Amino acid sequence: MRNLNLVLCMTLLTLGLISGRFAFAIDTPDPCTVIAEEIIPLRLPNFDQAALWKKTSGVKGSERPRALLPVVDGGQIMIGSSTPYDEKTGLSTPRIQIVRTDKVGKVIVEKWPEVKNLKTVADAVLLKDRVVALTQIGAENEETIGLVFLNGVGEIRSTAIISDPKLRLVPKSMMVVPGGAQMIIAAEAISREDSKDSYSVLIWTDQDGAKQTQKEYLPGVKNKPEYVGRLANGEIVMTGRSTTEDGRDAGWVLRLSAKGEILYQRPYARGGDSVIRRAVSLGDGTMVVVGDALPLIEGDKAAWVMRLDKDGTPIWQKYVTGKYSYSGVDVIALNDGRLNVLISGKPTSAGGRQYARVLTLSAAGVIIGDESFIEGANAIPVRLIHQGTANRVLLGLAETGFSKEGLPDDLKYIAYDSWLLGLAPLPDYHNSCAGGPARTLDDLP
Repeated sequence: MRNLNLVLCMTLLTLGLISGRFAFAIDTPDPCTVIAEEIIPLRLPNFDQAALWKKTSGVKGSERPRALLPVVDGGQIMIGSSTPYDEKTGLSTPRIQIVRTDKVGKVIVEKWPEVKNLKTVADAVLLKDRVVALTQIGAENEETIGLVFLNGVGEIRSTAIISDPKLRLVPKSMMVVPGGAQMIIAAEAISREDSKDSYSVLIWTDQDGAKQTQKEYLPGVKNKPEYVGRLANGEIVMTGRSTTEDGRDAGWVLRLSAKGEILYQRPYARGGDSVIRRAVSLGDGTMVVVGDALPLIEGDKAAWVMRLDKDGTPIWQKYVTGKYSYSGVDVIALNDGRLNVLISGKPTSAGGRQYARVLTLSAAGVIIGDESFIEGANAIPVRLIHQGTANRVLLGLAETGFSKEGLPDDLKYIAYDSWLLGLAPLPDYHNSCAGGPARTLDDLP
């Protein structure tokens, strides 16, 4: 009988070798196969990834990191807001938070400059030798846009105010026009006469923050911007949400010329409500956008990733689900053709704690890598940048103290600090989906 069992095992082994796989083997997905629409349930997070370095910054109070900017020496600058908290007097006035580190995470600058009547920090850009923070300042319902210009060591050099007599302007995002002579600000415009009347505006300024042009987009149709950025050939993309006729929020993309003329604007209604938060150009006329979508009836929120052609038609789209509520936070295009999508996982009735997750996708939308970060600290991811595949840095905030249950929103983050995480290099990758070089006929000598 023993010999019979041995023969049977050898036979099965031989059949397995001939067929090339066993029943429990998992096929590696083809990174070049395009599936037009797909729901992807993620496995439970695996926090075994090692970070190259980590830096935590903050005071006792509320930290809200907003922007992460790569600098030419391989380091980065983080910009956000910080509101000190005292047990007796409560929260004080917000301040700008600026942290600059070198390429290995060593802190070079860490400051909290004060700005009169500062309410929030929305975004920031690098403009030649200056950091420009996009802020909201002013009393309640009287807010205006404030541009705060800082030097490389965190000192305020100048400020500029942008306002409108008929509109409250809520800053959302900003970009630098190629060449650095202008900046473009995306803001939500709210009528001072009717607060239900809101829409998107883009504001062009010179390099010192003086307003040059302001353009309105779809007034009369309620919409809200989330992001403005650059595409190829000087074009502009603005993303956000717009309200449909049946009252749902739909993800929204505007593709604009360099002068702000609409090339197309399209709502993308998905499920119950949806929003598009960020976009990245792939340099060939297409772009990849990320956001999130709520199911129409019930279920957890899904992170939503979509590639659009030059006319705004989806090439592929993915809905990332699992035992968490997922949001699409950021997306970057790596030099080798891969995409990194930053998503936020929030616990549902199944339990758990908030965490950050980075998915690596091929240009065809196939997941070829999966990393999870900051276990057990209620981590909230904010931005992801790269300077080559070997230098990726993640920005967010995480719980570093013990927060109390049932706190109001303004005290929710007093136990959180901002953090920067230097991620390990990705494995080597050959973009087999890219076409070969153009073929030509050579002239004979």
